[in-house]
Order: sequence, then C-alpha cells, then structure tokens
Amino acid sequence: MSAAEPVFAIAPDVTWLVTVSQRHDAPVAWQDASGHRSQVAWLYQDSVPLVLAISDANDVWGIAAIVHQLGSAPTMVVEALQGVFLHEVNGQWTRQVLP
Repeated sequence: MSAAEPVFAIAPDVTWLVTVSQRHDAPVAWQDASGHRSQVAWLYQDSVPLVLAISDANDVWGIAAIVHQLGSAPTMVVEALQGVFLHEVNGQWTRQVLP
C-alpha cells in the first residue's frame, strides 16, 4: 500500500480501502467494520474508486476512472480517463460508465 491510496470513512465504524495488488496488478477492496477487517470482492478490475460516500445505512455512491491508453507504443501513447459512477446497495456493486 502506498501513501497515495485513499481510505474512505463510510460510517463512524466502517472504513473502506481499495488498493492495487502488486502481485496481480488488480484492485483489491478491504472493509474495516468495528475493528474487523475483511477483504471484499471487487468486480471492476479496470477501475479504483477515487471517492466513496454514504447516503444512508445501505447505500454507498462513488466515482472512479477507467484509464484508456490511446495511440501507438512506444512514442504516441496518451492516457485518457473515462468517468464511472459506482453504487453499492446491500453488498452489491453496480457501475455506470459515462460517455
């Protein structure tokens, strides 16, 4: 885990961390609820949340970005970000990719 990875306080006793596994180069989510830490299945291997916030006890909203590489390697490669809305209700995540 690097210092730049965000930690999200979702409720007074619930904290989320989504990090990128160096072993698999894929996002891994962790939840700490009342001092009990557990890994949570993260469905979206192409994006890591930038912001997570709770709207009520069972409803979490977030914003993420998918990084697309445009152009031809090795010289003309440009990274383009595409916004994503994330939504979690009762442990089920969905997302809506923005145009």
